[in-house]
Amino acid sequence: MSRAGLFSGTVTESAPADNAPTTKHKGHHWMQWGEAIPVPYQPLSGEGHTFTQDGYVGPPNFPHPFANQSYNEWTQSVVFTPQDLPIQTENAELFNIMYLGDKLNFYVRRRPTSGQLYFGFNLSTKHPSLTDAISVSSSVHEITLDHPGWTYQHWYWIAASYDNVGGSVHWVIRNLTLGQEAIKAVSITNQLPITWTSMPTGQSFCIWGTGIALDNLFLGVISQLVLHNKYIDLSVEANRDKFCGIDGVIDIGDNGENIFGEIPLVHLPRGFPQENTGTLFIGDPSDFHSPVEISRDLILPPVAS
Repeated sequence: MSRAGLFSGTVTESAPADNAPTTKHKGHHWMQWGEAIPVPYQPLSGEGHTFTQDGYVGPPNFPHPFANQSYNEWTQSVVFTPQDLPIQTENAELFNIMYLGDKLNFYVRRRPTSGQLYFGFNLSTKHPSLTDAISVSSSVHEITLDHPGWTYQHWYWIAASYDNVGGSVHWVIRNLTLGQEAIKAVSITNQLPITWTSMPTGQSFCIWGTGIALDNLFLGVISQLVLHNKYIDLSVEANRDKFCGIDGVIDIGDNGENIFGEIPLVHLPRGFPQENTGTLFIGDPSDFHSPVEISRDLILPPVAS
């Protein structure tokens, strides 16, 4: 008749080597633990929804999140994929923070005759010394003209960073689908802080994901939108790699903190403003309304290899 035997074991950070003498009995089991196996990063993206805060078309009357703010440094970054070509020369805006003429934005357009796709950005200011808003820096990058293999339905990362005191501005694009990048030479038009003066209701709005008009839509999906009042030198590859890899997104932190070593003003993991995990209050859920919902299946960006 067989008997039940004893089993004992030890879980430790440093188990003895095989066949090394120990004080334990012969049947003792040693189990050594080490670092946890890392879980692969799971990217996020929206499904083509757009949300707007505005004073032009009626309620809600929201407190503009950037009212009366002034920044000597500024960085804006977004991962996105245009799933359809924009309509002619209309601004298909990934985001637009605006008061009358001054704006911060990224947009996608196409040439009306050739159908060529291009991306652009604007940094503008309404400095107290100015009567009207003027441009700090702006640029476009011809995508299908300069890069024949780049097209819509690819995933892209674009970023611009500005330093008023140091007089530097950078503008970079990565095609994550093809694992390629382009650094666009860009200049400062007016070296001034990015300043937002009083923004009365009825003259200001914020757009997250698309334009207001139906012919002004960003027809695509957004992931990892980041806005922050810090400058980062995008001419340095190691700095670009803090935002994403050459061929896909990386984990920039639950709140976007891995880029700058601090949580940015705005971090929209899926492009939805209601889900902002940044430090700046950009509105209550009721402050946003959705004029358009582009129905799509969930489309995820590639993960960096």
